[in-house]
This record gives sequence, C-alpha cells and structure tokens, in this order.
Amino acid sequence: MAMPDVTTFSAGRWITIVAYGLASVSCVLAARKRDTPAWLAPAATCLLLLLFRFLSLDNRLADQARGAFEQFGLGTYRRMIQAVCCFSVFGISIAVAAIAGSSASDKLGGRHRKSLFWSFVLAGGLVGFAIVRSISLHQMDRLLAMGIAGMQVNWLIEIPPVAAIAALAFRSSATEAPPSG
Repeated sequence: MAMPDVTTFSAGRWITIVAYGLASVSCVLAARKRDTPAWLAPAATCLLLLLFRFLSLDNRLADQARGAFEQFGLGTYRRMIQAVCCFSVFGISIAVAAIAGSSASDKLGGRHRKSLFWSFVLAGGLVGFAIVRSISLHQMDRLLAMGIAGMQVNWLIEIPPVAAIAALAFRSSATEAPPSG
C-alpha cells in the first residue's frame, strides 16, 4: 500500500493543518498557564488530527472501505450502512467528548470551566467528522468537495471548530492564573 502524497498543495488542507497546530499549541499553553492538565486532551486530539490530515489518512481509509464493500458484496447496502455508521459515530464522539469535558472541567470555575468543556465538545466533533469523512464514500465526498465562494465545504466545516478551540484555549491562558498555594 503506497503512502499518501503529502506534497500535494491545497491551500485549504494546509490552512487546516496549521490551524490544528495552533490549536494544539494554544491548549498546551492553557494547560501550563492555568495549571490544568485537562487542556492536554484537546491539545493531543488536535495534534493527532493534524497528523491524520497531513498524512491524508482519511483518503486512505476511504479507499480501504470501498475495497471492503466490493470484496464482501455489500454494494447494495453500502449507502444504508454508511448513513447509520456516520450518524452513530458523529453522535457518539460528541457525547463521549461532552461527558469527558464535563468531568475534566468540574474543578474549574466560571468561564474557564466553560472554555475547557466546549474545547472537549469541539474536539470530539472534529474526531467524529474525521471518521465520517473516512467511512463515507461518494455522497460525503461530493458534499465536501462542493465550493462556496471559492472555499470547499470541507474547509468551512473543519476550520471554524479548530479556530474556536484555539480561541477558547488562548482566552483561558490569557487571563490571570489562579494563585498557587
């Protein structure tokens, strides 16, 4: 199996990769400034999604899924199976992230608690989106490749939550840290 071509230039792809990197760094800074290791979970999630995007693993997994459907003769049920899987994976990833975010942010107060919680939820949504993008075949591919004002729908779905995670982490780290003691 050949490695994906990571040298292909796509402005949206590289903007997304840089956004993931900035979000990850912002979360690490928030973890250090707020003395809250829970910020490292969204940081690690963004870093893993950066690698997932950089290596184009979504395309690789989609190719494997196409082959599996053909190999096992599930072509007639493919769309139904994909729809159930896509909605289930997306919903479960957000629910698990919300529960983890609620648990991790319980010790914080005020808006820092909310920032951490929403960072978890957004990171879970991004993981769900990455999985959906990988397991969906033609329908999702067509939707994500559509253009609106010169931008692909894929970028419009993926970049805002990544930027929101970075902004929430930055906001949390930019305020005064709690007194130690």
